[in-house]
Amino acid sequence: MFFLTVIILILVGCHKDNVPDNNLIQNETVLRTPQDNASELVPGEVKFKWKHPGGNNISFDLLLSDDNGNNWKLFPAGYDTLYTPAKGEIKGSTSYLWQLITRKGKMYKKSQEYRFSTLKQYVTNEYERYFFNGENKVNLVILGDGFTNEDLLDKGNYQQMAQKLIDHIFSIEPYKTYKSYFNAYICYSESNDRGILRGKGPAIGEQTHSSDSVSTYFESSYDSYGLNTLKDKCYQVAEQIPGLDADKAMICLVLNDKKYGGMTWMNTSGRAIPICPMSDLAEPFAFYNIVMHETGHAFAKLADEYGGNATSADDKIKNDLMIMQNLGWYLNVSGTSDSAKIPWQYFLRMDKYSKSSYSNTGIFEGGYSYWYGIYRPEEENCMRGAMIPYYDVASREMIVKRIMKIVGEEYTLENFLANDKIIPASEIGSISSKSYSVQKNLYPHNPPVVIDNTGILTNKI
Repeated sequence: MFFLTVIILILVGCHKDNVPDNNLIQNETVLRTPQDNASELVPGEVKFKWKHPGGNNISFDLLLSDDNGNNWKLFPAGYDTLYTPAKGEIKGSTSYLWQLITRKGKMYKKSQEYRFSTLKQYVTNEYERYFFNGENKVNLVILGDGFTNEDLLDKGNYQQMAQKLIDHIFSIEPYKTYKSYFNAYICYSESNDRGILRGKGPAIGEQTHSSDSVSTYFESSYDSYGLNTLKDKCYQVAEQIPGLDADKAMICLVLNDKKYGGMTWMNTSGRAIPICPMSDLAEPFAFYNIVMHETGHAFAKLADEYGGNATSADDKIKNDLMIMQNLGWYLNVSGTSDSAKIPWQYFLRMDKYSKSSYSNTGIFEGGYSYWYGIYRPEEENCMRGAMIPYYDVASREMIVKRIMKIVGEEYTLENFLANDKIIPASEIGSISSKSYSVQKNLYPHNPPVVIDNTGILTNKI
């Protein structure tokens, strides 16, 4: 009998060393953060904290479940009361349970469970509708390259940038007046790296190439001529939006890079990709104004109105311009100073424009990358080098004509004049493109590249 009792005691003692013991650890380990039912946490900012229960030789293990407690992962936390997850351990768009195992020797005690959830994580090829005004509208689409997983959260860097950009576009006339003719979308594409490839770009007209050092979704790059990207891939991503036709859309590719610049690739079918790095320069060279300039090319088919070439535009240049103007493009500049032949001639006879409160409409020399022999309608505007947030009247008319064509409404000069807004100078400010560029030692943007429907480069201005 004595021998049997000893065996039972030994078995009980061995069993007790391997099961929870709520008596050896007297106090509860209190969970602090994330608090129970916390929501919309930023994955990369989640840190687990708890209150020490008191006593010596107490260690902790963190238990974490992303499937409502069916499976748990254990993360040793040692003797500390803080656990910082490694990059990528906490995912977006996820609901978690967490608790602690408090250990002392072979004894352990589990804490209560807390629940928390993280912000929505957008994934590649996902899009959101920022605003919607119905069917048969112009679709504005924001794309991004060089934005990583951490940037693609709800309320994250990319979304906030895209929303501010859309708001800026529709604060500028004539987009402000014609906002009801648009829908706006934000497309999400995850890159492995932030930034843009430099120094290994392709020749003009060729596709860009990826790099071991910078890997981005659209493989955008600075090449020897300007900026390049996987243009067809951009169109494919945009056209995942139901009913969207890239030939009739207003698409903008934003690069997660602070280098000053911008460039537009245009197809004679109507589709175009304006490529806009996120310049961190002050006004008027700020990123949002760069976008207004490049989308002026891409959407409304506007020509540059700055100079650059010190020589006068020759007959070949003027003939090239005439070819594009026969397509309905580049009607904001002219190869002649004859007031009876310039595209904006009828505005010259209207006091509303010839005696404008901001910039009188007239015939000013310089444009289409030439200081001489090409003429523009106003002294300064968005298509000039300074890129102030203002389109001249000829540009506003072209934007409205493009909108009307896409939505299938008839354009009339009468309706345009009734809706056109003259912006007071106090709301815009003015600065000389020529003097500001020299002062800041900045170069004009690369002119747009035009490709025909077969994909062959037909025009490099």
